Amino acid sequence: MRDCTLTVAAVFQNEGPWMKEWIEYHRLLGVEHFLLYNNFSADGFAAVLAPYVENSVVELIEWPVRSTEQFDGFQCDAYRDAIRRSAGSTRWLAIIDLDEFLVPIVDDDLLGCLARFEADAAVGGVCAQWRFFGTSGVERVPDGRLLIETLVRSGAAPTTGGEFPWESGHFKSIVRPERVLDVPSAHFAAYTFGRVHVAVLPELLQINHYWTRDERFLREVKLPRNEKRSVSYEMTHAWAAAMNRHTGFAGPILRFVPRLRAKMGLRMH
Repeated sequence: MRDCTLTVAAVFQNEGPWMKEWIEYHRLLGVEHFLLYNNFSADGFAAVLAPYVENSVVELIEWPVRSTEQFDGFQCDAYRDAIRRSAGSTRWLAIIDLDEFLVPIVDDDLLGCLARFEADAAVGGVCAQWRFFGTSGVERVPDGRLLIETLVRSGAAPTTGGEFPWESGHFKSIVRPERVLDVPSAHFAAYTFGRVHVAVLPELLQINHYWTRDERFLREVKLPRNEKRSVSYEMTHAWAAAMNRHTGFAGPILRFVPRLRAKMGLRMH
């Protein structure tokens, strides 16, 4: 693995149609390398990833482990592998999913945001809150349109009163790999003695979690997947409905749309 400042690790399954936008967005904001763990995908993802693998932007790792649990232990094993691969090679490792977009609020990229925490030797990692995004009533994200510019309705903030949502788990982490002892959860890490986890204020960083994607994805993928994990159709629909409000949380990511469209060769509309 090449030396870099910011790497992303993620486990994926049949995410081919969404990969290019997710990769190019994060590259635009300073991510230099991706550790992507394939879990039984069969949707043509390899063709999407081929140029990134060839240019050493993406390191593709096969991860053929089956699980039906809602919070999959096999993900943590993959993240432990990512820690081993990245320790000594990357300064920061973001542990997220392909439906999650890291969004700096005041900085122009992720590196500027993370630089605020680099001087403190006690920082083992930082974490940021989710903002849940729904379908916005869109049946299918049209060709030539970005997901992030199309799905703009979201749910309310995970907490009120400025408290960080530790108990709910509505956050993900960006860690210093050499300071990590273990990854017991997809949301947080355990650190070496004296190192701590710092909650990044939502005024600095948020994670846009496009949990439902569009209506077709919700209907054909999310609902049956959740039912296999003992989450009823009724519960999934209720959660999805709560994410389709006009909250304004889409504002911070929309400022990157013109640059991302240009990077992906899409005309402005």
